[in-house]
Amino acid sequence: MEQQIAHFGQCPQQLFRTPHPARGPSSTRPLQEYPPTITKALTSSVGMCAVKVLGDRVVGVNSLGVIELHHWKLQKSKDGGDKWVFKTERDASPFDVVPRVPVYATTAVPPVAISSQGRVIVSGGAPTGTVHIRLVDVENGHVMARASVDGHAGVVTCLAMDVLGDDECFVSGSTDCSVLLWQLSHMNSPFRPPRVSSCPLMAFRGHRTTISTCALSVPLGLVVSASDSMCLTTNDTSVVQVYNLMGTCIRQHAMELCTALQLSRDGSLLTASLPQCLRSYRVDDFSVAGEFAHPKEHAMVSCSDIGPHEADMLAVTGHADGSLVWHVLPDADGHLSVLGSVGRFLNLNSKLKVVKGTVQQAQKLAISTIDNAHAVSNTAKDIADEAKSMMQTIFGLFK
Repeated sequence: MEQQIAHFGQCPQQLFRTPHPARGPSSTRPLQEYPPTITKALTSSVGMCAVKVLGDRVVGVNSLGVIELHHWKLQKSKDGGDKWVFKTERDASPFDVVPRVPVYATTAVPPVAISSQGRVIVSGGAPTGTVHIRLVDVENGHVMARASVDGHAGVVTCLAMDVLGDDECFVSGSTDCSVLLWQLSHMNSPFRPPRVSSCPLMAFRGHRTTISTCALSVPLGLVVSASDSMCLTTNDTSVVQVYNLMGTCIRQHAMELCTALQLSRDGSLLTASLPQCLRSYRVDDFSVAGEFAHPKEHAMVSCSDIGPHEADMLAVTGHADGSLVWHVLPDADGHLSVLGSVGRFLNLNSKLKVVKGTVQQAQKLAISTIDNAHAVSNTAKDIADEAKSMMQTIFGLFK
């Protein structure tokens, strides 16, 4: 009784003696609700080197430079309830010429980056350090325009892109141990092709070995790059360095060998593509925030992307055997795919309105030109009649 009175209203001592189980990251929950979806390649000898998740499709580029399109959607389960069913389908649109981007055998995985809307694909790997740019029709994957820029003294080994208002920026890492920042303008113009800056906006230096991967976040002013390093007593590792856009190294961390890096939209998470999983790190202290494991029988991860840009719904990884593994992220539903389709329709309508307005302006200009021509013709006719009457008067005087 005295013990109960003495400890009345106090917390039970068990709360202090037995630690509470650690709460798992939210990114591990959907693995139970949505198992990974696998899309097998048409041939297992060609691996994937880049993927981009859009609102209703995924744009991919394989190691031969061939552009692939995959459609995806989340739809309500036929059983009812709040359960969503995830479905994917490879695009089978016919083409006369195989759509592809330039790739080279100078790197194990060709460096390729895809813009936020999938319209522009940037590739490197040329022995001269040239960066190739291709404008792509996301409806069928056909190449519509070509361009290239030079700035590196060595082979470009990695590329990354991010949105800057109506424009986009991309960074390129090279064997010359530098990272260059470039800008693409007119990205959303329906009638003008995008333009790339003729020279890099900024150069970042500090690595002593080849740049293996890089990432860019323009809103946060962050450039992340990783270089290769060899430890004689352990396996290969990657040294990750975090830069701001002023070129100052603000953080450095050693981790497992990774093939790709991606920053979240708010800049708080850094996702690394490891040989058998996707792992998210907190940028502040590089602690592990979540992890997505792949089937053990699958080949190693060669590229990855989290998207679409409007909201993180999917984590897609491309593998060395050409297959894709799809992970549905927490709180994902089918509304975004519908909004993506509506957005594409509205964008098409806006283009049609622009075309219609341009045609109407041309018609008005043509009509006004014809009216002016009629007016000039009538004026000329009046002048000719007046001259005729004057000549008749003059001839009358001679008579």
